[in-house]
Amino acid sequence: MWTAVILIIIISAFNIISQKRIYKKQYYLDDMFKNKSRIETIIYGEFESAVSKEKTVSIILKNVRLKFDGRTTEYKDLPSIIIYAKKSNGKEKLKLNPENKIKCNASLMELKSATNPGEFNMKAYYREKKIFYSAACDIGDIVVLDGNYNHPKKILYDFRDRLKNIYADCMPEREAGTVSAMLLGDKSMLDEEVKELYRENGMSHLLAISGLHITVLCMAFNKLLTLLKVPDKLSITLTVLLLLLYGIMTGFGISTNRAVIMMVIALFAGFVGRSYDMLSATAVSAVIIVILKPMSLFSCSFLLSYGAIIAIAYFYPFLRDDIFACKNDFKHNNKERLVQHIKKEIIKSMLVSFSIQFFTLPVILYCFFQTPSYSIVLNLLIVPLSTFLVIISALGGLLGIVFLPLGKFMLGGAYFILKFYDGVCELFNKLPMHHIVTGRPSIIKIFIFYLVSFTLIFAVKYLKDYIYIKKDFDAGFSSVLLSFSAEISKISHYTFLLFMVLYVFMLIPPQNDRFNICFLDVGQGDCIIIKNDNGKVYMIDGGSSDKDSVGKYIITPYLKYYGIEKIDYCIMTHSDSDHISGIIEIFEQKNADRITIDNFLLPNPDNELKDEAYYQILRLAKNNCNKVRYVKTYDKIIDGDMTMTCVHPDNGCKTDSANAYSAVLSIVHKNNSILLTGDLEKDGEDKVLDILNSDFENFPQKYTLLKAAHHGSKNSTTEAFLRRTMPEKTIISCGKNNRYGHPHSELLKKLEYIETKIYRTDVEGALNFEE
Repeated sequence: MWTAVILIIIISAFNIISQKRIYKKQYYLDDMFKNKSRIETIIYGEFESAVSKEKTVSIILKNVRLKFDGRTTEYKDLPSIIIYAKKSNGKEKLKLNPENKIKCNASLMELKSATNPGEFNMKAYYREKKIFYSAACDIGDIVVLDGNYNHPKKILYDFRDRLKNIYADCMPEREAGTVSAMLLGDKSMLDEEVKELYRENGMSHLLAISGLHITVLCMAFNKLLTLLKVPDKLSITLTVLLLLLYGIMTGFGISTNRAVIMMVIALFAGFVGRSYDMLSATAVSAVIIVILKPMSLFSCSFLLSYGAIIAIAYFYPFLRDDIFACKNDFKHNNKERLVQHIKKEIIKSMLVSFSIQFFTLPVILYCFFQTPSYSIVLNLLIVPLSTFLVIISALGGLLGIVFLPLGKFMLGGAYFILKFYDGVCELFNKLPMHHIVTGRPSIIKIFIFYLVSFTLIFAVKYLKDYIYIKKDFDAGFSSVLLSFSAEISKISHYTFLLFMVLYVFMLIPPQNDRFNICFLDVGQGDCIIIKNDNGKVYMIDGGSSDKDSVGKYIITPYLKYYGIEKIDYCIMTHSDSDHISGIIEIFEQKNADRITIDNFLLPNPDNELKDEAYYQILRLAKNNCNKVRYVKTYDKIIDGDMTMTCVHPDNGCKTDSANAYSAVLSIVHKNNSILLTGDLEKDGEDKVLDILNSDFENFPQKYTLLKAAHHGSKNSTTEAFLRRTMPEKTIISCGKNNRYGHPHSELLKKLEYIETKIYRTDVEGALNFEE
């Protein structure tokens, strides 16, 4: 086991260093995207796989060649690319066979890196799969160049599609998508609501092909071969062949890879008459995966999959045997002993669930910043039924191919199990403290957690082994040793308490008592989050016009990354969608994401300037916030060392445009000052300038930091305005290669003239300033 662990470290280090050099070569097209978000090209490649959704088909090609400006260049180090093919009428189907050579006219695009804390890193995710660029095209632009294809793969893919269609015909869409994800590794039909429901309750492992699925399918197949009186060695050979074919059919994800390799090792051990060691098999499978895909070592799925299996193979036996002494050292030949046996089995199930939860907790918090509180109990209810669900679903699919009504009858059982899962999850969702949001723990904290955990395990095991050895060699001190054994029993229980202390230690959110302001990279939009040194959180705007679901994918992950569940004050500067779309999402997803807004502040301009979006967010705020208030000139929030003053607008303010009534906020914290200007322009800026010029008592003579108005547009932030504010630093929040040309060259010249330091979210990502 430990030899394999050392091998993993050495191989990983070597492979990652060498792969990083290779990956640098793979990204050499990045320079072409400095001034463009898309590059027109012709793509040649071999079809690998596809996932069809309602409006698009995601296609992965391997052995890719790209053609630019009439020149064909082969990039040998560009093994794969993902193409998003748009369906023109939403119903077009594309028939491609494995290893078909295809050609398409497409727009080449970069895969996006995470530019905000907590944001999903698409570039890193696909790098682990050796995909370095993406492309977009219409489905009609894809042409098959020849009819050659991989026949065995086609048979497997056709069989998978046939099973998928059986599930779709025999079950409602929601349940069919869940079964397809669990058994076929196909998540194209998976309902987003189901995905979120399972994730929130710590049941996502059910939606991935894992050791449970592989074990159940192997046992069922072995049982069938036994009934058919197939010789043992031939039975093992056929089972291994089935596993490999199943892995190819389902795409060989990390958890599938691990489960298949470990099962093959177990079967091979039986074949040659050797014993099977789970930890050794785990280590061997990890070495193989890391050799094939070095960057998978850092993927969440790898860490969770191996964390769970190590917990089952190593941590659970320690709890069972050394802490709770749950060995079956009796035969239940009467009712009393049967009850005792059942109790012990329940305890064992709880210990398995706790072991996985405990051992994977640091990984869960590092990747998702939160953990479900009731997952141990919930898994105790749902895991026992998973075996039946896998068997019924697999059998129902096979029977459906032969006789559809019979398959439908069998899959009815799977439907009721899934409905039970949904009901239990929704019930637990309503319980208080359903989630514990902790933020991302530091690497040092995670290291301490595992170091202390393994130290405790080794210490207890060594101490017990010492007693048993001494007892064997020194029978004269047996009475003393028995007394000492009682003390060891106490130590075992104290050890478990220490494990619980470690568990709580991981749940303590990181503490930061410094003033912090962050300008999130939301593309063409604004979102500013302030964390005061006393812990209170302020959010000014939150929206985007070029990024979808900015609340779900950028703002909420950022908040949870820092362990924030409540926004004390949310201030809307004006009602343009690029300033409020994410706030609306937070209101609408309040029950799912559990991010609450305590106070909502907004300007109250003339009624003619209030559009439907203004009234929509006002209604949502009144339904979801404790207090909703209008903010006007000279309104103040004094919070410890921070004073936030509204500069503009007055109640009933009349301006030439909605942008001009944007709320302008002046913030002073100790020796630093910040001016936030929303989309201020034209007559609105004139009014602000008049106030600033006439009142040096409430407003600083110059500002440490200025957010340039309206994403750096030509008509905002005039020379007079800059001369009055004289910012040391200027922030421009805009989208990369946006269609408006922000920031405008004239503004940049004005900023350079006053020698302010310019920061841009489109260039640097989220901008964080701490005092």
